Amino acid sequence: MEREREIRAFVPEAFTVISADVKGKDTAQFTVVCEEEPRDKKEAERIIERPKTKPWKVASVEETEAKRSPRAPFTTSTLQQTASSRLGFSPSRTMSIAQKLYEAGLITYMRTDSTTIAQTRRQPSWNW
Repeated sequence: MEREREIRAFVPEAFTVISADVKGKDTAQFTVVCEEEPRDKKEAERIIERPKTKPWKVASVEETEAKRSPRAPFTTSTLQQTASSRLGFSPSRTMSIAQKLYEAGLITYMRTDSTTIAQTRRQPSWNW
């Protein structure tokens, strides 16, 4: 209930994100994002007008290593949801395509909700 009270008490606040596509000395183009997030139009315009009177400079460049984990494999439902939202496929069309990919050996069995990936690929042992 405490979390619900926090949600109900939340008052949204408008702000502006300022970004620019700029070119470096070697004509490499990159995007910069302003650290400030002005709350009103007057402050945003002040920030935007500043480079006309005093040019911006890169104060420092930091290079860091970042470790990113891969996304979890698709489950049946996430596969269907993604195919529907991104490609406009119906669930039956998605599963038909997945079945054909599975039969061609291009994907593992798709009708599972397990996101665990084995370290080594084991061949099934059938004991009849």
